[in-house]
Amino acid sequence: ADSTILNMLQVAAYTAPGMYEEGIALTTQEATPAFAFYPAMPGQVVLAQQWSSETGQLSNTLLRLSLERHFHTAFVGDTGFGKSVAAERLAYETTLHWHYRTLILDFGQGWRKALRWPGLEGRVDVRQLYPGAARPLRWNFLQVPQRIDVSRYRTLVAELFANAGCMGARQLGFMRRALTELYLEQGVLTSDYALQGGKWGTLQNEAEVRVIRERRDSLRTPGAINVGMRLAELHPVELQTLAICRSRNLSPADWVGRLKKFLDNIKYDQASKTSLEGVLLRLEPFAEGQMAYQYGPGTDAVAVENLGLLGSSTDPWGLTVIEGGAEMDEYAKAALLSLLATILYFDAVTRRRESLSGMRFPPMQIFF
Repeated sequence: ADSTILNMLQVAAYTAPGMYEEGIALTTQEATPAFAFYPAMPGQVVLAQQWSSETGQLSNTLLRLSLERHFHTAFVGDTGFGKSVAAERLAYETTLHWHYRTLILDFGQGWRKALRWPGLEGRVDVRQLYPGAARPLRWNFLQVPQRIDVSRYRTLVAELFANAGCMGARQLGFMRRALTELYLEQGVLTSDYALQGGKWGTLQNEAEVRVIRERRDSLRTPGAINVGMRLAELHPVELQTLAICRSRNLSPADWVGRLKKFLDNIKYDQASKTSLEGVLLRLEPFAEGQMAYQYGPGTDAVAVENLGLLGSSTDPWGLTVIEGGAEMDEYAKAALLSLLATILYFDAVTRRRESLSGMRFPPMQIFF
C-alpha cells in the first residue's frame, strides 16, 4: 500500500530480493545501540533527566550538553509536550554557565519567569513591543544601527516589513523609495555624499563634530574635526557614525507621511493606488498614538544591537526577553521581531570579525 512513496533503492529490495554477489561474504555484526540512554554524558549544562527505555522509568541520570555540541536547535512537538520548558531550560543553563548573550523574541509573554531565575540576578531584562507597556522597548527603527551599512539597512527595513505583510514587489518598491528619499533629505546616505559633495557633503554643526570626535577618541585616531569638514576626509567608520547621528531625527511617521504623498500623486494608475493603500493599512499604526512615540525619534531611544549586554562593561552578558503580547497586531509583531533578529544577527557577525583584532564579545544566541 505504501510502495508509491518508496525511493528507488527501497523498491529494489522488493523487486530483486534474492540477488547475491558470487564469492566469499565478509559480514560484520553491528554494535548494540545505546538505546538513547547515555550514563556518562559530558558538559556543564543540564537539560533534563534521562528516560530509560529498558525500565520504562525516569532515571536520575542527567541529560547534559557540552559547549562543542551546542548548535542550531528546533523544538518540535504537539501542544503540551514540553517544548517551552525545554527551551527555557536550555536558555537558562547556557546563559548561567557559559555567560552567553541570550535574546528571546517572544510573540506572547510567557518568558517573564526569567526574572526569577536563580544565579541571573541583574542579568535579565524584559522589554515589550506593544504600546502602553510597563517596560516598553524605545526603539526608533529608522535610526541606522552601528554595524550595518546605511544602504543595506534601508533595503533590509523595506524588505522585512514587506515580507511580514506578504506584500508584492510593487509595494516593496514604494516603501524602499520612500525610505531612500527620507535618508537623502536628511543626509543619512553619508557614503554617497562623501563622493558627491553638495549640501550634506560636509559636517553641518557642532553636534556632528562632537559625535565624530568621540568616535575618533574611542579608536585613538588622530586628526582635527571642525564644522564644514568634507565627508570625503572621514573614514568609513566615521561616516557610519555620522549616518547614525543624522538618522536619529527620522521617524516611522515620516515614512508613512511620504507614502501618503505618493498616494496623493497617483491619479490614474489604479493598481499602484491599491498597492499603496495596502502598504499604508499596515504601516499607519506606527504613526499613531503611543506607537508613534515608542518608535519615534528621541535621545532615550535604545541601540537594539546592544540588547543582552548586561552587567559590567568589562564582563557584559545576560538574557533579554522581547515580548510582543496580545495587545499588538500580528503584522507589527512579525515586522519588528524579524527586523530586530536581523539587526542582532548581522551585528554579531561583524562583532565576530572585530574580535579577531582583540576585542571581546560574548557569544550570542537567539530564541524565537
